[in-house]
Amino acid sequence: MTLLADFNKVLARFIPGSKAAKPASRPEATRVATENRDTVRHTMRMRDGFVYWPSRPGFRAQSCSIKDFSVSGASFVLADGLKDETLLSKPMMLYCTVEQREYPCSMTWRKGQLVGVKFDGGPRITARKF
Repeated sequence: MTLLADFNKVLARFIPGSKAAKPASRPEATRVATENRDTVRHTMRMRDGFVYWPSRPGFRAQSCSIKDFSVSGASFVLADGLKDETLLSKPMMLYCTVEQREYPCSMTWRKGQLVGVKFDGGPRITARKF
């Protein structure tokens, strides 16, 4: 007997008139396959990082939390509000403090403080101090 059938028996015994639990309508593999993406996204524990703009050397780096990461891009949450919103439309560098790597990238989408970027080149190993 399956785990779901056992659960339904116990549920019916303790809660008369309860409805049986049904299996999930779509397996996890199907849900992931329905996303419109070319690469696999790796959801991870948020990592600390920084975003900075090479074209604006005097501008302070903005702290962020990197949420998702894939071969072609990432998403991150800006820790503080960005004073100059037009900077997000310019080429930027995403620096991951754990890996000590920076990625040249550009914004592809934004939802409030959550920003999605695509990588414009390979990672560079660096030991920056922000």
